[in-house]
Amino acid sequence: MRILKALGLLVLPVLFVLSCGKEKSLEIGGALPDFAWEFKESGVIFKGTLDSARIETNASFKQLLIEGDGTNGNDVFVLQIIAPDITTGTYNVNLLFQYLVNGTPYYENDPTNAGAFTVVITKLDNGIITGTFTGEVIDALGAKKTITDGRFTSKLVSSSNPPPAGDGQLMFWSEQLCSGGGGILVKINGQQGTISAASGIEPACGTTLGNAVFTLPAGNYPFKAYCGTTDSLDGVITVVAGGCTAVKLTMGTSGPPPGNQCRIRDIAYYDRVTGAAEGAITSFFSATNQVNRIQVYDSVTGSVLNNFNNISYPPARVQIDANQYFTLDPSQRVKEWHGRVDPSDNTSQMVVITYQYDALGYLIKSSIALAAAPTVTLIEVTNTWTSGNLTKVVIKQLATGERTEIEYQYDLSLQPRNFLAFFPNPELLLFQTAINFGKNSTNVPTKSTIKDYNASNVVTNTAISNFVNFVIDANGYIKSFEINGDPSVYGTDFKYVLSYKCA
Repeated sequence: MRILKALGLLVLPVLFVLSCGKEKSLEIGGALPDFAWEFKESGVIFKGTLDSARIETNASFKQLLIEGDGTNGNDVFVLQIIAPDITTGTYNVNLLFQYLVNGTPYYENDPTNAGAFTVVITKLDNGIITGTFTGEVIDALGAKKTITDGRFTSKLVSSSNPPPAGDGQLMFWSEQLCSGGGGILVKINGQQGTISAASGIEPACGTTLGNAVFTLPAGNYPFKAYCGTTDSLDGVITVVAGGCTAVKLTMGTSGPPPGNQCRIRDIAYYDRVTGAAEGAITSFFSATNQVNRIQVYDSVTGSVLNNFNNISYPPARVQIDANQYFTLDPSQRVKEWHGRVDPSDNTSQMVVITYQYDALGYLIKSSIALAAAPTVTLIEVTNTWTSGNLTKVVIKQLATGERTEIEYQYDLSLQPRNFLAFFPNPELLLFQTAINFGKNSTNVPTKSTIKDYNASNVVTNTAISNFVNFVIDANGYIKSFEINGDPSVYGTDFKYVLSYKCA
């Protein structure tokens, strides 16, 4: 039994589409556009643009750094080569290849595995660099993949800025700016600078754009970094004569989602007729009030179905397990899901789901793509909000034109605090206590009507659920309720009993 027993059945059409759909195999051919990159992996083409490449000259080596964007504007392409000189020829040591999705490596080579990945610079003159690349990479799940047909062409910028003799450089950088997007102030040896731009990967050492760079005599120096007046860190760093040292700063961590004092801790469900226990979804909290474990328990068999017991909160992320995580936007709301379409089923497809919010902070769209082709949206989930309530959801399969629509009705006299979410997204429902998905509905739903439409806009199925017998305490928290009728995003014919963790 999977979590679908408690969280309804709407995920099934999505699973069917993602399991049965086939990736499109495209061919790379023809001239590469000016200042662009592309490569192929398992028949899927990845491509984008390049602004410029640069060669940094250091004391004893040169470093080539090529960076570009994906066609969707979110992905990042990186090639980096370190060598005594950068010229035309073949390079298969001291090089780094990365393809990042929202700052997270999706493919990257192992720089220590010499010869497994190769870059060939075929042209380097008149301010233009052109080349090819191919070889072994590791994907986001740790599996080995092969990049083929890689090529690039870019404008070239050369620079020569080694520090004076006896001096060295420090470059402070960060993957995330201060809360709200403010820069990180760094103070060292009577000087100060600001990290004004976040970087998905470590920049070339000495890069001043967006980073705080200092030139100091060789020696050891204490430093301190600040985000406003409430968050700071300090340490001691060594400046090496004639060298450059990159220092990554991580300012604080993303905390639990905002809300009122009490948050749902346990969602227990019982047969609404016999009262027999069916199961529970329980959240466990750390000393800092963060959800660090979510357990799904089957009362019928007396066994744990799922135990996500290492949930953590690195900057800009909620890490569910080694292979599944949410990325966060500057407001700490979930921005993307990287994981299985049904997180409780380790045989379901790996997907990337992107979330969009309106100006008021309501989740209005989820775009679902296969992890193997994260820029190709297969399914769109569109949410409509009316007077602070989620009133309509449309799940559209873009390839076939089929769709499912959900309409909700509400009891406008009941305004609960921190109640359940009613999205059709399994990843949001299962991990809702550990994440911030934006604003929730103001009132409690009393009815959901689900209709399936074929490509000809004909209704093929209708399911009506009723939400009844709400028990609400004096502080506005729902203690229990029941669902009868057909399945909804939560299972039907259950009585749900909720308990809360109050700070």
